[in-house]
Amino acid sequence: MSNCNNCQSKGLGDTVSKVIKKVSGGRIKECGGCAKRRDWLNEKISYRNNALDAINKIQNMGTQ
Repeated sequence: MSNCNNCQSKGLGDTVSKVIKKVSGGRIKECGGCAKRRDWLNEKISYRNNALDAINKIQNMGTQ
């Protein structure tokens, strides 16, 4: 994902990564910790599921 700006996002982590790159003009580089967080977010909030499932997961993350 780190070298792919036009690839389809697998989940929320990819989207956050793209936004950070866009807003920072590419000045903020992804480190190992960033990649782990991106992968974790992609796993927890995957775009393979429908949108309502993703919203429910986000809302329930604070209660776990």
